[in-house]
Amino acid sequence: MTTESKQTIPATSMRVLLSAASWSAAVAVLAVIVATLVGGADAAVGALIGGAATLAVLAIGTWIVLKVATVSPMASLIAALVVFTAQGGLLLITLAALAGLTDGDQVDGAAFAVIAVTMTWTTLFAVRARRERIPLFDLSAAVGDGAAPARPEPADGPAVRGGRV
Repeated sequence: MTTESKQTIPATSMRVLLSAASWSAAVAVLAVIVATLVGGADAAVGALIGGAATLAVLAIGTWIVLKVATVSPMASLIAALVVFTAQGGLLLITLAALAGLTDGDQVDGAAFAVIAVTMTWTTLFAVRARRERIPLFDLSAAVGDGAAPARPEPADGPAVRGGRV
């Protein structure tokens, strides 16, 4: 007998994650192109580093939150807050390290890519999650038998509610 459960992230959540990631990757490529045109090769390298770091941080962080929500829905809010804070910190460290190691053009390109990819990811993730109708919590797990909880009848009974006595 094993106590290990095989809980996986639902397909709808993975579709949302992959959609946000694919569109954000396209924006990262676009950011590299724009940085090349505006700031040259140095800015393009910075945009490549910033875009790749942002994609990695957002994808891994989102996967962690979805995994926690699958295993323990009650812990998903604190996990999301911790991951969100860590994501901001990691991207700040990435930009600070780049600023300490390189010149202004690479930092400008990286900052541009970080902002563009983050805005795209956040917007598309919110839109896709809304369209997929992913529940914030599972009521069937609270009831225990998979059925939705019954609505309580009003104190005056069902006959009075319909206008009949």
